[in-house]
Amino acid sequence: MRKPFEGVFGNTAELRMLEFLLPLEGIEFNITELAEEVGISRPTAQKIVKKFLEYGILKISREQGGIKYYELNPESPFVVLVNEINNVLIAKMVGPEVMREVEQFWSKRIVEDLRRMVENVSQNLKAMLSSELESLPISRESIGEESIISTPRQPEGVYVSIKNADTADNITTLGGEINAA
Repeated sequence: MRKPFEGVFGNTAELRMLEFLLPLEGIEFNITELAEEVGISRPTAQKIVKKFLEYGILKISREQGGIKYYELNPESPFVVLVNEINNVLIAKMVGPEVMREVEQFWSKRIVEDLRRMVENVSQNLKAMLSSELESLPISRESIGEESIISTPRQPEGVYVSIKNADTADNITTLGGEINAA
């Protein structure tokens, strides 16, 4: 399969390096690694990296033992635009049907990831609330499926009631209701 940039803009060392780096946001490379991966000499890689640093395309991520490590700068307006161009070229190459499949896949994946995150946060909140309630100096009286919880020497107007005390689904306090479900 043709590479998107090469198909339209030709085959320069700069374009090959840029095309190599675009999908690798957050991954660090030193000059030698970049030269090997892109298939260019180390001096050519040094010239390109110097140019990319000046334009803000790359940034130095760290230096270790005198060796600098570089990564793509995702905040660079140039990188954002080139990414958009790359996406348009890829869409043109694969066609609208494949792009719809890709979009549907990522939409599902994002929704599933968000759902899992919400479930984890909900479970963590329930666990935190349950442990906090256990540490309160309270007495419990069970009536059917609900529990009535009262605090000793409760000031007038301040109350705590919990529905389904085992899971702390609803907690009502003077400040309002906290829904942990």
